[in-house]
Amino acid sequence: MSNGNGEQKGFNPAEANVRMWQEFMSHAASANIPFSMPQNLSPENMKVMRSAMFKAIGSYWEEYMRSPEFLEMTKKSMNQMVEMKKQFNKVITDIHHELHSATQSDISDLVTTIGHAEEKFHESFHQISQRLDAMSDRLDKLENLATPKPPTPKTATKQAKKTSKRTKKTTRS
Repeated sequence: MSNGNGEQKGFNPAEANVRMWQEFMSHAASANIPFSMPQNLSPENMKVMRSAMFKAIGSYWEEYMRSPEFLEMTKKSMNQMVEMKKQFNKVITDIHHELHSATQSDISDLVTTIGHAEEKFHESFHQISQRLDAMSDRLDKLENLATPKPPTPKTATKQAKKTSKRTKKTTRS
């Protein structure tokens, strides 16, 4: 908002309230709504009045909430709430320490530490599992090499022929 000299000025609640009612009256007058006998208003005129009132109030609140004064007041209020919360937490922490009991921050630190340890254990167990799987695979391969394979039908007949030839040679000698 600016005054006639082009200087910025803050939100003036009285001025804004007067503008709100002027805006409402102008909307109502443009809709040809009589103010002398409101009981004779039609439903359509009532809707127009309601709409005019909502527009006037809405513009008033929007102007107020965008004013630097409101924004500054909100900022200060939020900063004070944050500071009050910090002070409250510090007092509660000091009381817990005086009573030699665990504080919220102590418990959250402990939970974080346990979470990290759990992740490390999980990683270690995963690595051990992978190594055991690899060792098991190598052991299976070694066992397969050490145990003779059962003969297939082709190899069985060849083996039988060789054996029979050997037995014939040994019986002749």
